[in-house]
Amino acid sequence: MDDRVCMHYVVDRLEDIVKEHSLHMTEPMFKAIDEFKRELIYNLGVNTRIRRNPDNHEGTDECEDVTE
Repeated sequence: MDDRVCMHYVVDRLEDIVKEHSLHMTEPMFKAIDEFKRELIYNLGVNTRIRRNPDNHEGTDECEDVTE
């Protein structure tokens, strides 16, 4: 059993959540989510994110999406 989580998927989901709920988030919550997202991107490496999708830099469906 593979119990790893795709970090690209996590970053993509965080971006989706922020876009959908940004009007309802408190400032501390928004800052915490944004900081966590930035830590993930730093650990992934920005170049890896860009290589995945150079058009919008937000990722593709290369990682399995467990919500579909």
